[in-house]
Amino acid sequence: MGFTKSYGNDVSSNKKILYLRTDIYNKELISGGSVSHTSGVINGFLKLDYDVFCASSLMVPIIKNLEIKKFVRLKNPSCLNFLRWKINCIFSNFFFTYLLLKKIKQWDFEFIYQRYSLLNFTGIILSKIKKKKIILEYNGSEYWVEKNWGGIKLKSLIFSFPSIVIEKINIKYSDKIIVVSDVLKEELLKRGVTKERILVNPNGVNPIEYNPEKLEEHRFKIRKKLGLENIFVFGFIGTFSYWHGINILEKLIPKVVKNNKKIKFLMIGDGPLLESLKESLEKYKSKIVFTGLTTHEEGKRYLSACDAFLCPTQQNSDGSAFFGSPTKLFEYMSLSRPVISSGIEQLKEIISPALMVRDLSAKTVVKNEVGILADWDNDEEFLRACMWVLFNKNILNRLGKNAREKILKYYTWQMHVKKIEEFVNNKIS
Repeated sequence: MGFTKSYGNDVSSNKKILYLRTDIYNKELISGGSVSHTSGVINGFLKLDYDVFCASSLMVPIIKNLEIKKFVRLKNPSCLNFLRWKINCIFSNFFFTYLLLKKIKQWDFEFIYQRYSLLNFTGIILSKIKKKKIILEYNGSEYWVEKNWGGIKLKSLIFSFPSIVIEKINIKYSDKIIVVSDVLKEELLKRGVTKERILVNPNGVNPIEYNPEKLEEHRFKIRKKLGLENIFVFGFIGTFSYWHGINILEKLIPKVVKNNKKIKFLMIGDGPLLESLKESLEKYKSKIVFTGLTTHEEGKRYLSACDAFLCPTQQNSDGSAFFGSPTKLFEYMSLSRPVISSGIEQLKEIISPALMVRDLSAKTVVKNEVGILADWDNDEEFLRACMWVLFNKNILNRLGKNAREKILKYYTWQMHVKKIEEFVNNKIS
């Protein structure tokens, strides 16, 4: 693909936006839910005939391969590399703003769309200087995420205070805020944001990219390469963190493989709990394939090799409701395979109507159900669902077909962005 469009002297009749991504990480981001989301949203705008100007500190090779109009790589001066990560994040507001003001003098765009990141308010500064609307994509409190999932406790006032203040600045001064779940909407309402400024817009998927028919050749090759021929494969993809349900997988896998010779688990990805999971399941390693870190493209192909998917998402460790919208769930469903998922928050809305584990039996008939829901903290329910799937393979195609049909009807990235466009233009509330 690449920069295939010709724009002449930047003359275009298309609508125009500036997309900002301002995260600072130690290494390039090549896979994960945020990669799918960023690519999906940008492609969604492109399919709706937007010219997309993009400035990003991450995903540079991936974004450059999209048909965007202009691109600016955001980075702090290398002389600041010695500084601690969060100090660099704070400084990035000034360097990113300076760089963008210098680069976008001739860029004409209607509004700014920023994916919120920890300690960054570049989009707010630009919106005030350029007198443009700013749409904030708020996927949850980055302060909360860093404190609860990041493994680093923000106890020091020097870091926790600016994190909280900058988050409040983004929420207060954004014209519109896009969230992926009702839980996040409720959080913002409690923080004083009016409902007219908030759009709940779950994640999505590119059903052309995640098309089982298009991926059939990759499915065959991967299954042959990994020795999965004539084997039933349960698949999982993720960053192997607590909320992904690694604790459930650790208990579930030994029970499923105990008396089933012709099944395997394909575990795709990397993350903080991967090594401990490997150690715990060492005895069953012949029944598990761990791929390690994959690119977005590789992950998609590995998923195509699976026969059913697991999404054992957990509630937050601090007792609060799960606020996410796992992109993997939409990718699973788009691949027309049965999904066994936790029945929590948004997941039970996406997997609806659903077969409930407690109701499964040899007489269960699939009608319009799109997946199977289990209690989020009950590995025995996940076990029962897996065993039901194994003994009822003849009706799995119906579950998968229903799942993909729901994706095509409600959850493509183009539909996702269309909602944003209508919301920005005050056509929906």
